Parts: sequence; structure tokens; C-alpha cells
Amino acid sequence: MRSVPQTIEALEQRFGALTPLGGGYSSRVYAAGHLVLKVYHAHNGLHELEASNMRRAGLGAWVLETLELAPAALPGTSRLEPADVLVMRRFAGHPVTAIDIPNALPELGAFLRQLHATRGEAVNLGALRSKLERFDKALSTLPVRRDLEPLFDCVRSALESDSLRVPSSLCHLDLWHQNVLFQAPDQVLVVDWHKSAFDDAVRDYALFFNGTLELLPVREALRLILELTDAEGVTARLAPYVALTALHDLYWFHMKHPGDFASALELKLPRARALIAMS
Repeated sequence: MRSVPQTIEALEQRFGALTPLGGGYSSRVYAAGHLVLKVYHAHNGLHELEASNMRRAGLGAWVLETLELAPAALPGTSRLEPADVLVMRRFAGHPVTAIDIPNALPELGAFLRQLHATRGEAVNLGALRSKLERFDKALSTLPVRRDLEPLFDCVRSALESDSLRVPSSLCHLDLWHQNVLFQAPDQVLVVDWHKSAFDDAVRDYALFFNGTLELLPVREALRLILELTDAEGVTARLAPYVALTALHDLYWFHMKHPGDFASALELKLPRARALIAMS
């Protein structure tokens, strides 16, 4: 954990004892009574960006304040590291599970439809092509590259047919199950908004398919996606975006966590190929 002890002490003086809830590469998350504090490792404005994205998504009531703490010395060094903090109301829920999904979907679907109703310019297909070629180049030397060809073909065919040329929508862009919180009987809160941007709304559903509905069989997951959304042309665009998302995940594991690549491939490749076959 990169957050320094002095940072935690300063926060505890103001908010009380902090209980770690988890975190990732860019931040750690703590509970403090009825509050949640997201402490970013670097002084790069992500706390303000996430707060702004939450307000834009209609979740401003959950944002209480943003803080920039004075730089503190890292243990064992003379280097100073600041801390940016996003303070939010705490949602009394947990990451959605397979058992929760049927009860969570109505509210989640309503929220996503409202989110995606905010429209932007046309989706940037040039950026999508560049991303696909980057994945291809990085994965080209792997023995399993031939097995990935149906995924690359699916995305390239969609690009050639121009079926992905649609207006963009405001999206979350990180809808895996840890970011979809559920509170019984049917309350949902989507968290972790620093990646939010304008893109194809179907990308959110593809990310949800790969990152949350992987808890369910493929055919059931597809049925639930079609219940979730009324996005025009979703059936034509879902398979290429699921393929792209699977390739992104495999690229990430290959580059960042190669030891976990084989298990990720075993999970993600059959699901993506099965969905392509159903489309």
C-alpha cells in the first residue's frame, strides 16, 4: 500500500478510525463510520475527476468533498508524497454476486439507460482500430494467438461493416462486479467513476457481460443483457465489443500479470467465442 502512515493519521484525526475496504493501482478505499474515503496514491487530480464524473452521472448526492493533503514523507526515504482524497457517503451494500443479479438488474438497467441518454459526438472508431492493433501486436507472439483469431475477426468485421459508427453516450467503462454494489432487496450503486467517458453505450454492456455476468452461463448472461438495455442495434454491436473487451483483458494480463494469463484465457476466450457464435 503506497498511502503513507502520516496520511492515514491525518485523516483519522478528522474522520475517526479508518477501516480498509480494498483498492487497486491508483487508490485505496477506507470506511469511516457513515463515510467512505478514497485515497489516491498520486497527486494527479483523479479525486476531482471522479467527483466530477459522479455529478455528471447524476450521483452528486454521494459526493461530500475532495481534499488535498500536504505531502508526507514516505517511510525510509526523504521523498514526499501528497495524497488526494475523495470523501463520499457510504452505501451499505456489497459487490454484486450471482445470487443478487436478478434483484439488482431492474434498478441497474434503469440507471444505465438514464446514464446513456446523455449523448455526445460519434464514437471514435480510429481509436478503436488503434487499440485493436495494439492488442494484436502484443499478443502476436503467443502460442495461443491463432485461438484468438475469431475475436479479432469479429471486431474487424464490425468495423468494416460500419455497424459501430453510432453516436456516443456517457458511459461508466468499468462495470465489473466489484464496482456494482448491491443492498437487499433491490438497491444498486455503481462506483469507481474515474474511467467514465463518452463511448458506445454497448461497451458498458459488454464490460458488464465480461466483468459481472461472467458469474452466469453465457446464454443466461446474454438474455439478461437484452433485458437491461433498449440501445438501438445492441445485438449487432454486443459481440464485437465483448470480443474487444476480452482481448483487452487478455492484453492486460499478458502485460501486467503474465502468471495469471492462462487462467484468464481459460475463462474469457470460451465465453467470447460462445457469444460470437450466438450472434
